[in-house]
Amino acid sequence: MMCVLVHKEVENMFQIIYNMMSFSNQEPKRSDTALAFFQLSRVLSAGVSLSGALNDLASIDGPGRSQRVWKRIALSVSSGKSLSDAIDATPIARDRMIIALLRAGEAGGQLHAACDSIYHYLEWHMGLRQRLYTLLIYPLFSLGVLVIVVGFLFVSVVPSMRGFLLSSGSVPEWHTLALIGLSSWFAQYYLVALFAIGGVAFFVVIVLVSSPGVRVVWDTWMLKIPLLGKLIVDLTLSRYSRCCAQLYTNGVMLESSMELAEGTVMNESLRADLSNARTAITQGATLAQAIRDVPIVPRLFARLVEVGEATGELAEVLVQIGEHQSSAAEVSIKRMEQMIGPLLLMSVGAMLLWIVISILGPVYNMAIATVVGVS
Repeated sequence: MMCVLVHKEVENMFQIIYNMMSFSNQEPKRSDTALAFFQLSRVLSAGVSLSGALNDLASIDGPGRSQRVWKRIALSVSSGKSLSDAIDATPIARDRMIIALLRAGEAGGQLHAACDSIYHYLEWHMGLRQRLYTLLIYPLFSLGVLVIVVGFLFVSVVPSMRGFLLSSGSVPEWHTLALIGLSSWFAQYYLVALFAIGGVAFFVVIVLVSSPGVRVVWDTWMLKIPLLGKLIVDLTLSRYSRCCAQLYTNGVMLESSMELAEGTVMNESLRADLSNARTAITQGATLAQAIRDVPIVPRLFARLVEVGEATGELAEVLVQIGEHQSSAAEVSIKRMEQMIGPLLLMSVGAMLLWIVISILGPVYNMAIATVVGVS
């Protein structure tokens, strides 16, 4: 029985990975999707029928993957389906925000406005993602250079000087012995270490993907990291409030807007807190009261929501909150950029200082002993 359960869990893990890979291979690029919705909004606002707009969009030369998807959408709409239902059967529906905005636009007879909202949403989302990629490029590049340099020193330089360091006639310092021992082990088992690190990383990713409980614990721990936790909160609340505002403005009920906006929250701990807030609203609480009970949400957030509910301008307030959180996230990103450089330099400097002292220390002691012996 236990073997069957283990086999089933492994099968589920590999199925999740396969679905993620196959889904991402079929999904058009977000830039292509954003451009397509921009074209749809302009053509529809000019009075062109939906079928004609989709046929024009599918006939435009572009990436084969994107063109195939839009041809399929055009055929589905021609057969009688709505645009939201047609897109819901394609990989574009991975972002549920798009489907929600389309259905709100179809219900209100403002499909061109919904397409324009989707275009602006995708543009904002791509800009945010690009900003985060820019933040990660420098530390990842520096970390890669550090690993290559230290690996070269451990595999090539230090072992070649091992005999010299141990033949000085005196017992080497502890840091020299530690360097020799670590370099000897690394030179002999570096391939095993690389495979072990890769295996552990792969196992952690699989556990995080397949185990919601572990993911919640991991995400809760991530929120407690200085600077990084605040950045995650600011980015999450910015995305969440913007999505709620767009959906609410397009006629989606507040509870449904919150539920759909939760799909944009990647941190499971924050998503659970926001889901509890939505549950409180269904039980009769106001949005301000529900948000105030979420411990990670800033007090200003709840206060602004309370003002928006009192004045009947909740959608505008949510947009303002999103802009405020975006500005706060920008400040957090700049702080992390300012901190990452010095921290990496300190790490590189400490590693090289250890190697230099461990190698030059015995050389210096041997030189002193030689001078004293000659005198």
